Amino acid sequence: MDPVLVTGASGRLGSQIVRKLVDAGRTVVATDRVDPQASIWGPSSSSVEFVKADLCDSDAMYKLAAKAKSVIHVGAIPGPSQHPPPRVPPELARNSPIGLESVKGIELMNQNLTGTAILFEAAASNGHSRVVFSSSLFAMGYSHDPSAFRPRYLPLDEEHGAYPLEHYGLSKVFGEEFAAMLTRAPGDASLDPPSKRPRSEALSFVSLRFSNIIKEEKWNELPLSWKSRPLKVTPLMWAYCHEHDVVDAHLKALMLPAEALASRPVAASRIGRLTNTNIY
Repeated sequence: MDPVLVTGASGRLGSQIVRKLVDAGRTVVATDRVDPQASIWGPSSSSVEFVKADLCDSDAMYKLAAKAKSVIHVGAIPGPSQHPPPRVPPELARNSPIGLESVKGIELMNQNLTGTAILFEAAASNGHSRVVFSSSLFAMGYSHDPSAFRPRYLPLDEEHGAYPLEHYGLSKVFGEEFAAMLTRAPGDASLDPPSKRPRSEALSFVSLRFSNIIKEEKWNELPLSWKSRPLKVTPLMWAYCHEHDVVDAHLKALMLPAEALASRPVAASRIGRLTNTNIY
């Protein structure tokens, strides 16, 4: 089968995805800006081609994309940031009931937006067939200030649309929209008006919006106790998913037949109930 490029391959989720692919007999090209720990990909680690690179390095991404025919894009700076957008009181971040990242929001945006755009363009330019993108439910509207999250209706569903209120969620929305733009772009302009041109048949994207991902060893600690923490929290579909299910969702999205894809958001049940899923 064709090689798979996995970004963020030295991380918690990326390394598990690489290991699962190798165990299934797939050829894997792994990349991260951090060197992997010894044998992180299991007994077959030696069969993985690892290239240390930054997603924002355009030359490196195009060279990596040329080595594979599909991508699982996990690499990113996690979020949200402990530095909220202007006008949001800083104490709201200091008292957050969830862990926030120390990187500033603009730095997070620069890495996640630019790196994702470069990778997606490289994949499109090299004739890839499938790109699986680790997005996030934070695209739907996590806020440092719980009172700022005012959806049009509840419960939220695919028809509501994204409602980002901070840098990390916006970076994920951008990745999804950039993918959609790439699939809208192809075609001979002389054949049809833009509104009637078909989406690309050669390249497809699956964006997986995960909720709060819980590590295997932390799963037995759920439900979390809020007695010692502020009760105010953004009402953002406050659910949890097991890291093994997240890994499995990436692999299923990679293998989803092209004829099962749609040109608009579809129900998450098509590949798993733990996510909202945008398929282009």
